[in-house]
Amino acid sequence: MLTYKGPNSFYYLDTQFSLKQLSTMPIVNWSKLTDIHWEHPVKKKTEMRLKWTKCIQVNERWVYFIGGEIEGMDKASAFCRRLDIKGRVMQIREWMKGPRLCFGITCIRDSIYVMGGNNGAFESLRSCEEYSISQDRWNAFPSLPQAINGATAIKFEERYIYLIGGQSEDEDSFWLTHILRIDIHAPKLSWESIQICEDYFIESCQQPGIIPLSDSDHEFLLLGGSGNIMTTIVPGLLNHQFIVNVKKQTLESVEGKKPAEDRFYYNQYFKMDGDYQYGLVGRHALHIIEAKEKRCTGSYLSFGYVKTTD
Repeated sequence: MLTYKGPNSFYYLDTQFSLKQLSTMPIVNWSKLTDIHWEHPVKKKTEMRLKWTKCIQVNERWVYFIGGEIEGMDKASAFCRRLDIKGRVMQIREWMKGPRLCFGITCIRDSIYVMGGNNGAFESLRSCEEYSISQDRWNAFPSLPQAINGATAIKFEERYIYLIGGQSEDEDSFWLTHILRIDIHAPKLSWESIQICEDYFIESCQQPGIIPLSDSDHEFLLLGGSGNIMTTIVPGLLNHQFIVNVKKQTLESVEGKKPAEDRFYYNQYFKMDGDYQYGLVGRHALHIIEAKEKRCTGSYLSFGYVKTTD
């Protein structure tokens, strides 16, 4: 299953390369899109059986689909294709240097960054790659200090990349107390560990939902996630909400009504109404995020992306 965000929309492409759209205007509903032209037809049978491919929209025109699992083979793929939204054309791009799935992904200007993940055979990865959009080329990027699977990436100020959550085989803590950060403008690129809490504990989780709240303060809302198999006290989906402000070194639990338990493999969101209301689509629900209130105000179980396979 592949997904990406669009204006007032959320899309996914299933293992049979059937594109569907969750539209929020004028009402919320799923519909199937059939007018996509394949510039380069699929030639390998294994490419047709991909699932959990990550995706990212880099501008108003292009959406990239990257990596994923070769269904039934316990093996990751280095797959990379680009959808031209305006032209309705799917194009082949240079594949990654190494296969991966369950990785963090973000985009800054002309580059897409993929970080960590696993090889499809339950082996987590330290490796990272940077993709040049203009040159259609994958390049090496500094490896993580430890192998991490299932983390979520977010960017701030068009230069800082954060990697949040995930499962590490080297981790012996039940709590998410640190996150990783890299400054792509630094003279020497390297990952650093940032402490986000000392006297307040967030349960360690994979695939948390991350919504940016303040670019200057590096503030974000952390929502839900899946309890780590290796480190969690109680495995399963989580429904917590936390506001993390890295610059001010503050962490606040959001009180009140809790969202539905969910995890966010794609961490894709779109504007619902104006500049301050967002829809974040998880596996089990569509979550409404009020940016001014800094909280999730509602969860709708009928519109999680798992429903698209029913």
